[in-house]
Amino acid sequence: PDVSNASTLVGITSTLYIVVLLLVGGRLYTRLRPAPHLGWDDYMITVAFILAITEWGLLIASIRFGVGRHNYYVPPAAQVTAQKLLLASETLWLPALTFIKVSIACMLLRIKHTRGWVMFLRFMIVFLIAFCIAFGVFMLLICRPLAVVWDPISHPNAVCINPKAVHVFQYFSLAIMLITDLVYTALPATFIWKMHRRLREKIVLYVLMSLGLFAAVTSMVKLPLIKTFGITGDTLWDTVPLSLWAILEQQVGFIAACIPCFKAPFERLL
Repeated sequence: PDVSNASTLVGITSTLYIVVLLLVGGRLYTRLRPAPHLGWDDYMITVAFILAITEWGLLIASIRFGVGRHNYYVPPAAQVTAQKLLLASETLWLPALTFIKVSIACMLLRIKHTRGWVMFLRFMIVFLIAFCIAFGVFMLLICRPLAVVWDPISHPNAVCINPKAVHVFQYFSLAIMLITDLVYTALPATFIWKMHRRLREKIVLYVLMSLGLFAAVTSMVKLPLIKTFGITGDTLWDTVPLSLWAILEQQVGFIAACIPCFKAPFERLL
């Protein structure tokens, strides 16, 4: 039947983006009042939000052209437009996620200034940015000409990277994101328990800074979806669950990056 599974994606991600907008806006407000004291972490999270909301907007626009429906019922011209929008959206996914993680690293640099701590986090930042650039290059070189991605019928002689190689790169990307989430969760444990605070306050601080574990869970959920994507050829339908979890990973990342900035109000509640 000619049905769509996009309503779930729109409903969940729209609701969570309201939460993300409030958190990012609240974070910037607290850094601007009473006197401006913005840091690199605030600039990075702002860039990440702009990229992520643009990515989401492109994905929502693609629904108008058939994303979420079965390919069989979508006219070829609409499929071409949908695939163009999807490619543009997908290209922004890792840069947005990278800036979220760089923002978290910059936030951790504010907390502690020992040589080993600073060197490790700076290495993380450089590595994440380098990997993001490699991802962008890979996306641009996935097929020659690139137009075959959205219009394969018009380019029968196009040359594309082996699908197995694409899957390997996707798995590697997931592994990198998963490892960084786990590292960011473990790092606060190295100093929170040494702080001269009540146990309840330490627990609250660590819980707030451990929200990145939820982002790690979303990475693992995507693994089987990537493995089976494209097998049926029904790409417009199959894109929705994968896109949903990809966006959720970013949104949880935003929440994990912003909530620790509100630790003072949480501590006052104790």
